[in-house]
Amino acid sequence: EAKRDVLERIFREHRLGGHEIVTFGDGPVEIRETRKRGGVSVGVASSELRRYGLCPAKRARLIRAGADLVVPDFSQLRSILDVLQVQS
Repeated sequence: EAKRDVLERIFREHRLGGHEIVTFGDGPVEIRETRKRGGVSVGVASSELRRYGLCPAKRARLIRAGADLVVPDFSQLRSILDVLQVQS
């Protein structure tokens, strides 16, 4: 899968260990691949039609995939980064 290949290339080219990466994604592939490598995965469960707000079905898929955190969209980005203890 393309997402798996992209993540693999990022880890390889930047010589990253899993603990050094946080992935934001709206699909199960990037969530699972990040977790396999020990990274933190944030599921973005926004509505495909509105492009914001929570989509309950997508949220459920991301939880099943193992997301460490699920957010509806990026409207509260500063709070999300604070929870993750990431500086922007």
